[in-house]
Amino acid sequence: MKTDAALVLVSHSERLAEGARELISSMAQDVPILIAAGDGEGGLGTRSEGIVEAVQSANAEHVLLIFDLGSALMNAEMASELLAAEGHEVTVVDAPFVEGAMVAAMALQVGKGVSEAIKEAEASRQQLKKG
Repeated sequence: MKTDAALVLVSHSERLAEGARELISSMAQDVPILIAAGDGEGGLGTRSEGIVEAVQSANAEHVLLIFDLGSALMNAEMASELLAAEGHEVTVVDAPFVEGAMVAAMALQVGKGVSEAIKEAEASRQQLKKG
């Protein structure tokens, strides 16, 4: 059975993504959080192929991609286009990596819809600026 939504953390660092997943999963236990991180050979980087694989394994109606740095965004967008062509519902979320992922996961955890989770995650960027 498919879950409503899942998160994929797209990071240059597998250790960073694993740490973020550990933190977020401790509070949003019912939200699937997958990782697409590193260059595939143990180094730093991101790969659109890794993102596609994570989304395909998520078993969710909608997958939110949350990225850490600029080139991760580029790979997330490329993967999103490939996945859309296969019929996957994927949204690249422009939010702070840890805070945005946490806000999105918590919104989903308490039963909010995907669009509200995206909106709240993206609004978290403004909350960080306010300080």
